[in-house]
Amino acid sequence: MLNEKQREQVMLSQGKAVSVEWILRRIFDCEQLGFGGQVSADRIRKHPFLSMTQGLAVLYERNPEKRNAINKFIEDFSFYEGMSMDYLLSFDTKEKTEENRTIEIDKENGVVQLDYIIDCFNEIVE
Repeated sequence: MLNEKQREQVMLSQGKAVSVEWILRRIFDCEQLGFGGQVSADRIRKHPFLSMTQGLAVLYERNPEKRNAINKFIEDFSFYEGMSMDYLLSFDTKEKTEENRTIEIDKENGVVQLDYIIDCFNEIVE
């Protein structure tokens, strides 16, 4: 059973994944579960960086003028490649210590960091 804070985090994560899903649906011109099931909030929640870069790959081919911005996005955010949205949102502060190592994100907490990544992604897409 999830406690109240965990339920709120799941809802927040799902909401942010849905917002990325809508952006990807525009890129791929598809419905939910398009692009072989990749355009799905559940999938995006687990692999947000991969999902965004899949969409950016399409734009890289279609819009050569966006290539520098896409390359910069990948360089700037590749640190977050292995992080799910849920994990990133679990950062209450800039740092988190796990298994004798400290992980530090760029922004003051996971919500701000994830919002920033999504905003940068959306700017490239528009």
